[in-house]
This record gives sequence, structure tokens and C-alpha cells, in this order.
Amino acid sequence: QITLRLPYLVNITSITLDHASAFSNVTNSSSSAPRFFRLVGYSPCPNQNDQSFSKKCDELGFDFSNEIVMGRFEYEAKRFDDIKVGRSSQKFTIESLSIHPKNDNDKSLESTCGTVKNSCDSVSSLDPDSVQISHGYVVSAISLIVENNWGNADYTCIYRIRVHGDKVDV
Repeated sequence: QITLRLPYLVNITSITLDHASAFSNVTNSSSSAPRFFRLVGYSPCPNQNDQSFSKKCDELGFDFSNEIVMGRFEYEAKRFDDIKVGRSSQKFTIESLSIHPKNDNDKSLESTCGTVKNSCDSVSSLDPDSVQISHGYVVSAISLIVENNWGNADYTCIYRIRVHGDKVDV
């Protein structure tokens, strides 16, 4: 597991995960590449009266107690011993849809639909003048949790993680 604190709030829409390319991989093995992994996000610190919570949150720069599961993915490893060949750099889309009323007093329309929550079947029937629709999750940190790799019993190798989305002004 690796946790990354982002330099500012980001509405994450995708991530790119890189493993060593075939040109730089001297063993021609993909066994250390991640296979299944989860992505978890963390909200910024809320305004809390609890001093012990607030201090820990301020030290980290994000709310460690509020995990947002953004999805579970499979990295397709580059394999030289058979026909399956994945790219060393792979992009994973975060599928989430948030619906917020444009009128702050109307909370009846608020919902979030994502890969781990129910789907929003009624989105097309909403009045576009009464709601704001946004994609992704607004977070200040992420954790990439590797569940397993392509066979290496000793370690998992990740060359680079890139976060894609829009900066959120506070």
C-alpha cells in the first residue's frame, strides 16, 4: 500500500499506473507488476472541535478516518511467455457521478453514484437547470492498495502513479 498526499484538492477522474517497460526490464518478467488493486481517496480535514482528531488530521493533511473507495482495477501485465501483452503505462477511469442541487436549500436531489455504489438510472430524467453534475471524487490524498501481483512472492514494483483530474479551489 502506498498513500500519496496531493499538493491541492483534486477532482480525480482517472489515474495512470506504470510498471517497467520492456526496454528497461532486464529480466523480461512481469511477475512483479501489480495485478488487482484498489484506489481509496481521503477528504480534506473537516472543521472539528475534537483537538486530538484535528491535530492528527492537520499533521497528515487529510481526513484519514473518511475513506472513499474509488474502485478496484486490474493492471494487465506485459507477459513475454504468451500472447497476452499489456502496456507498461495503463490509465484507469474513476467512474463516479455526483448530483447536487443548484439551489443550496434543496437537498432532496443529492446523490453519488460510482463503481461501488448503486448506478444512477434516473440521471437522464433530471432537469439540467436544477442540478449540477460532476464526475470523479474530490480528495486531498489517495491510497493505492495492491491486492496481488503477477506472481512475484517477494515484492511488487510500481514505476509511477499519475493522478488526472481538475484542481478544486477552496
